Amino acid sequence: MHLFFTLLLAHLFADFPLQSDRLARLKKTSLTGVTIHVLIYVAVTALMLQQPMTYWPLVVGLGALHYVIDAAKILVKPQHEVRYFVFDQVLHFVSVLVVTSLAHQFWHVVPRGILPHPLLYISFGCAFGLGFIVLCWLWTNALSDDQIRQNVVLQWIKHQALLFEQRIGLVLFAIVFVGQLVVKQFL
Repeated sequence: MHLFFTLLLAHLFADFPLQSDRLARLKKTSLTGVTIHVLIYVAVTALMLQQPMTYWPLVVGLGALHYVIDAAKILVKPQHEVRYFVFDQVLHFVSVLVVTSLAHQFWHVVPRGILPHPLLYISFGCAFGLGFIVLCWLWTNALSDDQIRQNVVLQWIKHQALLFEQRIGLVLFAIVFVGQLVVKQFL
């Protein structure tokens, strides 16, 4: 389970706070955007693992799956942004699940993440919350302007939630990596 949550946390960091609005827009229309995003994803995944060079096939395999899933969006051009977002995240979740189960069969010693269990699970919960904020933002953007004008909360979500998510996410990302360095010093 530790590996699964570590890889899923890397995914959440790369897909949410480490993906700017500009990169998200570029990713929708260009394989260059997808490539940049996947390189960030691969780097974060490698950073999250102890001995990433030993497990490079795992990191590269996840990167390839992530690339295929995200590149498909350019071809599909989804009509319903919210539904596609949920579908996209489910595909990423399943790909991490499959790669994790293969890792258990491929290596005698299962790859470990850099974070101790409590910090990993707290970080995962927070990062999952960031994904929920993005989902709310997408849902709000699918509403009509009249619906949004009538509700202050919807106005905030449409205009501020994404910026809030990215800033909080970057702080969380920094805390996770500084936190794991501090933990290493004392263990």
